[in-house]
Amino acid sequence: MTKDQLQAELTAKVKPGIKPSHLKRSKSVGELPSNTAAFNKDGAIPTAPPVPSLNNTELTACQAENVALKKRIQALEEKEVFVEAPEENISELKTQIEKLEQQILELRLSKIKEFGDYYQQKQSLESELANQPVAITPQKLTTTNY
Repeated sequence: MTKDQLQAELTAKVKPGIKPSHLKRSKSVGELPSNTAAFNKDGAIPTAPPVPSLNNTELTACQAENVALKKRIQALEEKEVFVEAPEENISELKTQIEKLEQQILELRLSKIKEFGDYYQQKQSLESELANQPVAITPQKLTTTNY
C-alpha cells in the first residue's frame, strides 16, 4: 500500500463525528462510534421537538392557577411587604437615623437611672436588715423592733 492509497482509504472511512484515531483502534468500520445521529441529513443541528399539547382540563387548571398566583402577588404588593427606601432623600434618612440614635441613648440613660434607684433602695434595705437585732429562739429566728 502506498501513501496515496492509504490516504484515500482514510478519507473514505472518516465521516463527521469520527476521529481518525478511532479508525486505528477499531477492527472494523461497524465498531466505530456514530455521532452522526445528532445531525440532520444536511449536517445542521435539529430543532427541539414540539411541546406536547395539553388537553383542555389541564390547560384550564394551569390558567386558573396562574390567575390565583397573580392575585396573591397583587395582594402581597398591596400589603407593602417590601419597603422601598427612597434614594433621593438620603439627608432625610440620615436625620431620621440620628433621631432614632438619640432616642436609643435617652432610653439607655433612663434605664440606667432606674437601675441606680433600684440598687440604692436595695442597699438601704439590706443595711436596715443588718442593723435590726435578731433574737434566737430554739424554734425559729425572730426579729424585734425597739
